[in-house]
Amino acid sequence: MDRTIKTTGTATASVAPDLITLSLGIETRSASYQQANSLALEKLEKLRKAVISAGFEKSDLKTAGCNISAEYDSFQDGNRWKRQFAGYRYRHDLKLTFDMDMERLNKALSALSGSEADTEINIGFSVKNGEEINKQLLSAAVKDAREKADILAAAAGVSVGKVISIDSTESGGPTPLRMAKAAMLCADAQPDIVPQEVTAAITVIAEWEIE
Repeated sequence: MDRTIKTTGTATASVAPDLITLSLGIETRSASYQQANSLALEKLEKLRKAVISAGFEKSDLKTAGCNISAEYDSFQDGNRWKRQFAGYRYRHDLKLTFDMDMERLNKALSALSGSEADTEINIGFSVKNGEEINKQLLSAAVKDAREKADILAAAAGVSVGKVISIDSTESGGPTPLRMAKAAMLCADAQPDIVPQEVTAAITVIAEWEIE
């Protein structure tokens, strides 16, 4: 029977965000496919003009997704439920990412809220060097697992041999801050935002031979 020892190592980090991402959504509905598309293009043009007026380039606004779908209403006809075509729904999601600058953020929000594009806004904070932070966390978690293995082995009167397996899981990422559309309709009422730190955690499960 193989003799092994298995431990769990963890590492966490909290980092001040240095990137802001505005996730923007425009949506239209119409009985006509062409009309839904036309209305969406009008909103998109208003959105682009707002972004440019806030000091960004047109190319800074990136499309994250675009979808147009048919919608149906359900109704009861006697004892049976039926579906009736209700029109088309057009959805266009976009992202605007820039370095952490609260003054620039407030300027962008003022322009967007006054654009008449009826834009949904989601503000997210993240870090540029996320991959490097994860590498550091992974190394620290493995070290933590090994230290625990050494303690257990010493208490049992054995020593840790070669590693058999190491698996890892990680969590963390952008911290979203969702804002109600109503709060964005007034350009003169800017939100008082203090971004919280971006947190990340890595757990490793390691198994070694014992000698």
